[in-house]
Amino acid sequence: MLALRLSRQLWHATAGGRNWRKPIQLCTCFSTDDGPQPPIDEMALSPNVETALNYILELNMLEIAELSRAVQKQFDLPEPTLGMGGGSNTGGNTEGAATQAKEEVKTAFDVKLVSFDAKMKIKVIKEVRSITGLGLKEAKELVEGAPNVIKKDVKKEEAEVLIAKLSELGAVLAMDKVSIYPSFSPITLPFISSVSTNQNLQQINCAFMDESPSIPAERVRCEKLQQHSLKKCQRVAYLAYAMDQMGCKMSNLRFDFRQCQSKSLGGFEIDENGQPSIVLCQNHIQTQEAMDRTLAHELIHAFDHCRAKVDWENPAHIACTEIRAAALSGDCDYKEEVLRQQFNVIGQHPICTRRRAKLSMSMHPSFHKKDSDAVDQVFETCYRDTAPYREIP
Repeated sequence: MLALRLSRQLWHATAGGRNWRKPIQLCTCFSTDDGPQPPIDEMALSPNVETALNYILELNMLEIAELSRAVQKQFDLPEPTLGMGGGSNTGGNTEGAATQAKEEVKTAFDVKLVSFDAKMKIKVIKEVRSITGLGLKEAKELVEGAPNVIKKDVKKEEAEVLIAKLSELGAVLAMDKVSIYPSFSPITLPFISSVSTNQNLQQINCAFMDESPSIPAERVRCEKLQQHSLKKCQRVAYLAYAMDQMGCKMSNLRFDFRQCQSKSLGGFEIDENGQPSIVLCQNHIQTQEAMDRTLAHELIHAFDHCRAKVDWENPAHIACTEIRAAALSGDCDYKEEVLRQQFNVIGQHPICTRRRAKLSMSMHPSFHKKDSDAVDQVFETCYRDTAPYREIP
């Protein structure tokens, strides 16, 4: 008997693409007791299925989250948990989607020189020069500055050969695993040098009406951090990959580097034509970790804008996407909470998520005190909605 494998990811995919006008192709996989069957890439939809899809496409921000929860309960899918994100398999009925994701994601390795025997320094430098193609001065600085990555994005077999060569010279090396998403490559997106004065501009997260002109040197520095996040941060790269898969191409998402007078690190904006853009406050984002979290946070808003009918003037909708952004961006990682002197042990993550979502709500330009209850009202529904991840990363 044919068994239709449904996953939450399928529901999110069918609900995506509406805002950026991308036609949807439904890919459904069937299996039988006799063994795996070839996937059906495209299939004719029955009237009932087509009607169901049309209903899904009309769902708003909260309804999408409720649908995710309902499907999870109906098909006995595992509860979202805290763990490594980026599409890791949690078992159960997500097996089909996880297998597909595994096929699409390639693994590479960075080889890092951790330390070396001072007596063998010259030989180590010589070998590093051979591996990297660097000049003598650059290779010497690379070795003396250990720990340093000496080779990036190589296959496991190649990494093991390099490690073996340097280990013979008394060096200690490490191999860091890196995930590469082939459907997404970092894009140098247009820099917006002017500040919009459109009074109808919707600004999500915080007000940017008091920004100063961009400083070129700071913009270049911030842009390098942004590009590194898109390529190397698994959390960010997977968000970009998921949006591309839904039809919301990253090339259509603008990035605006600004000198912000507010305390915010970034924001998400939609202009009167429905064009989304991410604001990055170059004078406040000083580290790679800050860029990773900020970009992940704003990309969650962009993802929500892509997959659902979000009313950006509805406090409940804004609260929902702020809850998801706080939960999924790394903003509530335990290390970040310790730095904020928040030492909750039991229930740390949901406590932080609720608090940070309320803080983001309070910085929204159209916020009113009466809207502060919106986070509490939708928290349980939206906190459980971990799309595009299968668990809280």
